[in-house]
Amino acid sequence: MEKVIIGTRGSLLAVKQTNLVKKMLEEVHPQLSFEIKTIVTTGDQHQKVPMIGDSGSLKIDFVKEIERELLAGNIHLAVHSMKDMPLVSHEELVIGAIPKREDNRDVLISGGNIPLYDFKAGAVIGTSSLRRQESILHVRPDLKVKPIRGNIDTRIKKMEAGDYDGIVLAAAGLKRAGLEERITCYFTYDEMLPAPTQGILAIQCRRDDESTLKILSAINDPETAIMAKVEKKFAKLFDAGCHTPMGCTTSFEGDQMTIQGMYVYEGNLYRGTAEGSISKPEILADRLAEDIWRKING
Repeated sequence: MEKVIIGTRGSLLAVKQTNLVKKMLEEVHPQLSFEIKTIVTTGDQHQKVPMIGDSGSLKIDFVKEIERELLAGNIHLAVHSMKDMPLVSHEELVIGAIPKREDNRDVLISGGNIPLYDFKAGAVIGTSSLRRQESILHVRPDLKVKPIRGNIDTRIKKMEAGDYDGIVLAAAGLKRAGLEERITCYFTYDEMLPAPTQGILAIQCRRDDESTLKILSAINDPETAIMAKVEKKFAKLFDAGCHTPMGCTTSFEGDQMTIQGMYVYEGNLYRGTAEGSISKPEILADRLAEDIWRKING
């Protein structure tokens, strides 16, 4: 293989993320040549999309054209944000590598660097995520949440124009885009649990492409792969096709794993925790779901 073609969405963040992956691959495979191909997706062409949960079915609009390019053999691999990936992908495609996770917390960017708790009542916070909306209103019910669309730069400009007092974004995206200095404050997991698999990248390729799979194996992080598996399972357990706000995060201590989760049901926010061995990680997602449903039905 003389040249490896990497597919990506054309957004600023997607290209930044893909360049990071390209650099990883170049470091471990200096004998190979890597080239990036940008692909316009249906999701990128949407001008107005209603506020949706992080597990909304519209995710497929960000990957289907890229998957077609993979299946046609026009690209060898594709870089996605794992949280944009639909729960079920094409049977001929596979996640060939999951690099080490970036910071998965949510952050606030505000005019004047004002923290969330210092906002005056009625201040307007921008987000198009129901998970973030519910989490904000859970700690500051006196604030207003207004939908916001666009890439990172567009959202920041809308805030600076006075349309919003603050906006909520993912730390991972800001760090990968080189905009970490714009962060006003980080939300703790007690304040706002991240979307499942937030901060994780998914490198997709064809299932029968053994050469590309071998190339990708060098940048796979087993610990992050386990996190992705557990958090995807948790999302699947609660995703019935409706746009329901949910969040979760996982952590390790030795051979033990902890997963924290939240789910909003009939306007109430429920949280739970499950702990156990990393040898059977998906069981922890089941335990967490059971814990949350027990509280809902309790």
